[in-house]
Amino acid sequence: MTGVYKITNLNDNKIYIGSAKNVSTRIKIHLKLLRNGTHHNIHLQRAYNRDGEISFIFELIEDVADINTLLIAEQKWINKLVPEYNICKIAGSPLGVKRTKEYCDKMSRIKIGKPSGKKGMHLTLETREILRQKNLGKKQSNETIEKRMLKIRGIKKSSISIERCRQAYKNRSQESLRKNWDAIKKPIYEFSIDGVLLMKHNGIIDATKFHKISHTSIQNNLKGRSKTCHGKIFKYQDYGKL
Repeated sequence: MTGVYKITNLNDNKIYIGSAKNVSTRIKIHLKLLRNGTHHNIHLQRAYNRDGEISFIFELIEDVADINTLLIAEQKWINKLVPEYNICKIAGSPLGVKRTKEYCDKMSRIKIGKPSGKKGMHLTLETREILRQKNLGKKQSNETIEKRMLKIRGIKKSSISIERCRQAYKNRSQESLRKNWDAIKKPIYEFSIDGVLLMKHNGIIDATKFHKISHTSIQNNLKGRSKTCHGKIFKYQDYGKL
């Protein structure tokens, strides 16, 4: 049965409000976690440990026919009864829930070696644009950049990936190779984030060796694919406009 349920402590009349597609199954899960001492709600768990299972009653307070209105119904009861055991006062949201260091460490250990649930997920163009707009203007710290680069350097490509890259390079036209070589040899100028000219490099390779960073990072910055490159801005000869 779909609906909103209430857990009441008969000793102090404190309550917990929740909702579920299958209320009877959800109540069984609550009881199992409480009996094992692993319930996610620390306040409810402590009360259960102190007062015992006999002090609690579980009951359905509203039967919801349309599952799309389930959270609305739950929020209505939260607003009405102001449940003491609910850490989060917004139905369906973990906002305001504070995780202990022990809990975070435990979840980290559990996820080690397990594949990400987002692996293979394809984002829509709309979602990508939302994420892009959200991250515009954000600047990563040097520490974050260094951590990411160390992680990338440690990734080993498979033999299939290496062979695919080798074949792609072989199939490039002479015109494409010439353009790439000309771009590599072309002088580039290095600026600070504030637009102050710092130095001139005799090509991408020269800048790569000087900063000990990948030429791809510099190329992406030169082509406008990234706003900065390791805290710097690289431009070709027309350096008057940033």
